Amino acid sequence: MPSPIPPFRPLGHWSADAHSLPAYHYTGDLPFHAVNADGQALPSPPDPVFLLGNYRLTAFVHASGRLDLITGERAWGRLNRHGHGASLRVGPTTHALIGLEAPAAISPATSRSFGCGHARFEYPPATLGGLACTRSLAVAPSPEVNRGVPALYLTVRLHNPGGAPLALDYREWVDAGYEMLLELRTPPERRPARYRPEFVPATGPSPASASLRFHAESSDPLLFAPEGEPSRHDAHPPTLHLAADTLAPDIEATAFGESLPNDGHRLGLSFRLTLAPGETRVLRLLLGWHFPHRHEPAPSFATAPWADDSTREDFAPAWAALLPDFATLPAPPLRREARWHVHALEALATYSEIYDETFLPQGCVYDFVFGTNAAPRDNLQHALAACHHRPALARSTIRHVLRRTSLYGEILYQDFGVGVTSNLLWKTSDQPLFLFLAIAEYLRVTRDHAFLAERVPCWPAAAAPDSTVLDHLRRTFVYLRDEVGVGPHGLLRILNSDWNDAIFHHEPINHHYWTAESHYNASFAPVALDALATALRAALAHPALAAHVSAATALAEACERFARSQEDAFVRDLGERPFSRRAYLADDKVLGDDTLYLEPQIHALLLRSLPRERRLALWQLLRERLGAGEPLGLRQLDRPDTSPRAWSPGAHENGGVWYALNGPLIIALAELDREVAWDLFRRMSLAHHARACPGNWVGHWTAPDVINSSLSAFPGASSPHSPFKRLPAWCSHPHAWFLHALARLTEPTAPRA
Repeated sequence: MPSPIPPFRPLGHWSADAHSLPAYHYTGDLPFHAVNADGQALPSPPDPVFLLGNYRLTAFVHASGRLDLITGERAWGRLNRHGHGASLRVGPTTHALIGLEAPAAISPATSRSFGCGHARFEYPPATLGGLACTRSLAVAPSPEVNRGVPALYLTVRLHNPGGAPLALDYREWVDAGYEMLLELRTPPERRPARYRPEFVPATGPSPASASLRFHAESSDPLLFAPEGEPSRHDAHPPTLHLAADTLAPDIEATAFGESLPNDGHRLGLSFRLTLAPGETRVLRLLLGWHFPHRHEPAPSFATAPWADDSTREDFAPAWAALLPDFATLPAPPLRREARWHVHALEALATYSEIYDETFLPQGCVYDFVFGTNAAPRDNLQHALAACHHRPALARSTIRHVLRRTSLYGEILYQDFGVGVTSNLLWKTSDQPLFLFLAIAEYLRVTRDHAFLAERVPCWPAAAAPDSTVLDHLRRTFVYLRDEVGVGPHGLLRILNSDWNDAIFHHEPINHHYWTAESHYNASFAPVALDALATALRAALAHPALAAHVSAATALAEACERFARSQEDAFVRDLGERPFSRRAYLADDKVLGDDTLYLEPQIHALLLRSLPRERRLALWQLLRERLGAGEPLGLRQLDRPDTSPRAWSPGAHENGGVWYALNGPLIIALAELDREVAWDLFRRMSLAHHARACPGNWVGHWTAPDVINSSLSAFPGASSPHSPFKRLPAWCSHPHAWFLHALARLTEPTAPRA
């Protein structure tokens, strides 16, 4: 019989520090056991994960103290695939401090808090043989795009509350090993490249530092491309660095290392000291990396942007100065959650050496499991939010997408390895619409009309180095109009997928590729193209556009013309139906004749050619058929596919609850009924998720891109792919759509998307 599930213990609670920054205090069980309202076990990783990061560092910090060190600067890779550990020897007894197997790490008496830029673990004397220990990890925010210190700063505070001296040996180590995340599902023995570690002891007067270089090797002489050319495999991974700050003379500190199997190596520091009764001592460590091929120095304590107070253990003042305070919001919990969402996006944003831009990744499955930066539509959705709280990041994210757009206006679907930009099997049809919407929102919010005249090379960079943003928009529009084109009903085609990737997976693509049409694309096109045309016309008077007035005007007119053709075709196809179909496929097959799909209905709510009464009736139908019984938002469809080829009912693109659908739905509803929009917004919040689904940590402080609906056997949970068990992933969607919807809802007048 399976082991009984222990009684559920609340996960924790939120608080605000002296800088009004949010922090989550985790008090749940370890290992964690997720349960639903009926006490049924849910699929969930057993070691809840939080996130520290800036534009050059991503660190998953688990509730047990375990770290996953991730870089996405050249390629998505993990630097410590063999693990991470810390121990404290008090007298003759050694206590492990990290991991689900360590009693001190999982003890209910140990305090765990995770805030903006820091994580703190407090081990009481009862768990450590009479010694109190606090480990605080901190990362500094990035001051601007393309910058950041790729290092975690660790403060270890040791206190002897007893009446006798204590001899101590504190150790912190990384079981390093470099692996590219795109090879997570490939057994190590089958990977064509190996990354051989080399332990490099300190060369200066202090022995309390060491580095670990990774040498890329392969028996295939053409596996690694010359530097500067795209390559699936990285010939220049980062060098890991571990160091101690200046220490008191009576503390003995040494670096140590030892070989591990499968190209691993332990990199660690050991500190020996004695604490007198009542005495407190502080150790400071740095764990970071640098890229030797760029001749950059290793991070150090001298490069840390510490506050004036040298006793600080975190970078709270710097984070507080960076994160908006949302002072105009009336409810403190709402302000706290909004700041948390901004911090999440700042920690997820990643600098790309290949494109020299900083972008907002999808995270979740694409980046942290598959090891690819996929779906520019996702990057652009996240940029919508950044337009309001950090425009420079939105601008860089848009430029990152433009640099992956061909001379013919096609936005290539994904990057993998080091700068390999490709569609692989994907031939998406909706990416241009998200580009138009993101640029329109950026221009509307920032009034940075000179952006249209900026030079951004397209893909490959040598093809058109003098392209302007306006050039990109013109080519991408022509690609949408002529390459994607329309089908027999006048609706934009699908090619092999639009927003819904399940069309790619579940339909005979080559059979319907030439004629399949997307009602989602057709309803989205008027919204995105009208927004872009409005932004272009508003920019015409800017001096930077003086030489481009004719081109911008022509593009605006073309956008409006095509927008009307798509709106007319969509409304004509809708006829007297209460809701729109989803797609036309081959052999007269129709998706959505009887099944109600949410995707095309969202933008239909914004079409002015439909009377307001009809749009309100459509919303009532959506509420009844997609919202009934759903605590978190509207699900993607009402009748899931039960065939073996489909996702399980209520999961993913088969009836899950998507942030990328509920977010734009909130914005569309704001024009019809702002109170209804606010209600749906509250249901999308992390606070509401925690109340509605208290038995699963997923959704309490982050979430994947989709949550199971009430149609699932595990409602309120995520349905992770098996690699999630190794790298539970954060996703930008729940954070970005909360912020973008909030920004639009709090504007003076009801917004039009």
